[in-house]
Amino acid sequence: MSRPKKKKKQNRILSNRHGIMLIALLAVVILMVNLMTFSYSWFTPQVQTGKGIYFTHTTNLRSEDCSFETYQGTVSTSTDNGLYIGEVVYNTTQVTGNVMIPAHSKVYFRTNIQNNSTQYPSIVSLYIASMPANLTVAVTYPSNSVRDITSAQSDYYIIRNAYVKVKDLNDADGPGLLVVDWYVENTTGSAITLHLGTPGSDVGLYLMYN
Repeated sequence: MSRPKKKKKQNRILSNRHGIMLIALLAVVILMVNLMTFSYSWFTPQVQTGKGIYFTHTTNLRSEDCSFETYQGTVSTSTDNGLYIGEVVYNTTQVTGNVMIPAHSKVYFRTNIQNNSTQYPSIVSLYIASMPANLTVAVTYPSNSVRDITSAQSDYYIIRNAYVKVKDLNDADGPGLLVVDWYVENTTGSAITLHLGTPGSDVGLYLMYN
């Protein structure tokens, strides 16, 4: 046999061996897949209680069950020196409707915001529906702010985004109570009427939840 014919025959044999090896490898892969599928088919799906992960959705992230009452006060000292905490005596009767602010004088108010929820605290803003012009409005507690009102305004805020704690009957400072001390000063020579309204019916002072 000539040399080229011998070499050609060897190449054919080598090629056949590679084909046989490839077929054998594919057969092994198919066999393994079938065995794995058959093995998993032995398991029957079951349900077990008390195990797993679950999610509880809570819709109430804040309390929207707050009420408020406003009381009028007078300075207990003969000289108004600008220190108002502890110097103002507040009436025990809730003030509603119209309040007269005499010329060149201040009228003091305390608004008690009560959270009635024993589960959730709240964030509230206190507004007055109509604020007359030519007044100075100050909040002495819980914030410390003074603002001059030069023109009449609607939905004027007294406080914004104030935190009201959860109602806890063991709280010595007041269960769920936020105290807001504020005053209105009339800078004109004539009396001005401030309308506080009646809670629940006649809009004057009102709360917004934030």
